[in-house]
Amino acid sequence: MLGVKREPPPAAPGGFWSAFAAAGIYPDLAVLRFVARAITPPGMSRRFDTRFFAVDAQAIARRADGIVGPQAELVELLWVPLMETQRLGLHTITAVILEELEARAAAGMHHGLPVPCYRMKNQRFVRELL
Repeated sequence: MLGVKREPPPAAPGGFWSAFAAAGIYPDLAVLRFVARAITPPGMSRRFDTRFFAVDAQAIARRADGIVGPQAELVELLWVPLMETQRLGLHTITAVILEELEARAAAGMHHGLPVPCYRMKNQRFVRELL
């Protein structure tokens, strides 16, 4: 869970937010860094308009290890140094986004950095700044 532990526990509106309240964690989205946006090319059977975010691991207020299931996409995490991701056989766009992440980390990861958007334009893969 991303957030800050504080007393008293936060009031929760219900649903999945109740887990934050039970752990005494106030969500804190200010720690998120917008890394990039990517849009799947037209004509694909599944299309996505995806935003990629990064956060420093120190912003994790509570870990939930060992949970596997249909809703566990961001629970069962594997931390891999950026330099080691090149050997993982990732999709092209994932490798490109990790290169963006590495460049942003080198530039300080501050909120003012320009955010690239990757998409197809006139049948060419383009990178435009938002």
